[in-house]
Amino acid sequence: MKILFIILIIYMLFEIIYFKEDLITIKSKKINSNFKIIQISDFHDSKLINLKRLKKSIDKFNPDIIVLTGDLINRYTKKYENIENLLKSIEGYKVFFVEGNHEIDNPDKIIYKVLEENNIVNLSKSSVSLNIKSQKINLYGNSFGKHNVVNRKLNLEEYNILLSHNPNDFLKKQEGFDLVLSGHTHGGQVRIPYFGQIVDHGMKFFPKYSKGLYDVSNTKLYIDSGLGQSLPIRIFNRVSYTNITISAK
Repeated sequence: MKILFIILIIYMLFEIIYFKEDLITIKSKKINSNFKIIQISDFHDSKLINLKRLKKSIDKFNPDIIVLTGDLINRYTKKYENIENLLKSIEGYKVFFVEGNHEIDNPDKIIYKVLEENNIVNLSKSSVSLNIKSQKINLYGNSFGKHNVVNRKLNLEEYNILLSHNPNDFLKKQEGFDLVLSGHTHGGQVRIPYFGQIVDHGMKFFPKYSKGLYDVSNTKLYIDSGLGQSLPIRIFNRVSYTNITISAK
């Protein structure tokens, strides 16, 4: 029994320390040349992630942009050295951020100053148009718990991406986005093979949307399971970030 307990502890430590890279490819008629995105979500000020290894992994993929989809910090984070080190590991790239519930709940709001000082674009309540490889990419941002893009007209001839920390904020009001990138769920942290996430934040068992790529109407919804967690427990769900390639159809 003691041996099994030790094995379980070692396994759980492996799940929360040794991150993996999830890889997805999405095809679109609106894309002419491969467009590469790295998504990092739910870092939660983790002291367990090897940031040197993360930087090496990111540089190898060499993304066109990096998106941070919320909860970089915890609601009680007071020291920001670890966050600064994370941001230094991705400097030199075009980086965009949307806030999660932990940024909103954190009382000192220092994270927004840290992001600005590190040239991170906060899209929580705004949007930006990018011209990358002679193609138009529009990025829209959602603040947690809201749907800030309701009154924005999308150019459906161009590729439109929504960054929304909580996937439910998109699901409540679906629009004509090509791709939605979310986090928040941590993939459930504890998963059962085949069945997936056991319970969601709303205490609903086996939720429909928890981790991975989904087709929602004419939109691709991707939910990243995150590099950190509020509680140090993960089963069948290693910490991770995602390399996304959007290619011509």
